[in-house]
Amino acid sequence: MHSTTTPSDVQPTLNPNSTTQPTVTPNDSVKDQTGTDTKNDTSKKADRKAKKTLPLKVTARKGKKTVTIKTLKKAVVKVTATKKVIYKGKKVTKRLTIPAKKNKTGKIVIKLSKPLNKNMKLKVTVSKKNYQTKKQTIKVK
Repeated sequence: MHSTTTPSDVQPTLNPNSTTQPTVTPNDSVKDQTGTDTKNDTSKKADRKAKKTLPLKVTARKGKKTVTIKTLKKAVVKVTATKKVIYKGKKVTKRLTIPAKKNKTGKIVIKLSKPLNKNMKLKVTVSKKNYQTKKQTIKVK
């Protein structure tokens, strides 16, 4: 004969081959090896707000063959011109990057191959660790 079982008669059995993994809720805090709470750590957000702005002053006058940049020492300075007029060694380029090691005093004088013309644009970007990057575009008058 055929016996029928109802769903209430069947009891679940544990399968020895299946492994049940513990569930982690998203609100649980995660602690690293030092015991500090890394998930709810807000120090990175506070560091972003605490960054200071870099001072930047660019002097570029029509007819001059130099551009003077004043900023903090040990800052990376990038200069881009609209034409190939910036000396990089003996070559003439459009872009020049001054690394932090070369910027010892914070005053940078860039030599140009031709005098600056009216409406020529220079874009200067200054960046330094723990400071906000500052960009300035100068249009020669």
